[in-house]
Amino acid sequence: MAKNLLENKTTQLAVVIAVGLLALSFVGTQTGFAPYAPATNCVDDDGGDISTLGICTDSDEVSGDFCVSNTELVEHQCYYNTCVQTTQSCALGNVCVNGRCVNPNALA
Repeated sequence: MAKNLLENKTTQLAVVIAVGLLALSFVGTQTGFAPYAPATNCVDDDGGDISTLGICTDSDEVSGDFCVSNTELVEHQCYYNTCVQTTQSCALGNVCVNGRCVNPNALA
């Protein structure tokens, strides 16, 4: 019975794939190397608020919000446990100062 089972090409291919996956998982757990290891934790201390200077931290980086012009900033936020950056425009009448959008009257 076992001999007939292994003569089937589909079964042979399935066995080869299963052994390969098992070997890959063993290598990954023993060496710390894995083909894909997503970040497990991400924190954005301003919660995506463009009026607050924020720091985003994940397992790979620490990134702060910053101005790219007088009216735009790069905001770092958590997305699937990874820090990502987006360019945001300040509300009409506000300006970007030190990585946050503020009312210019509040600066005086």
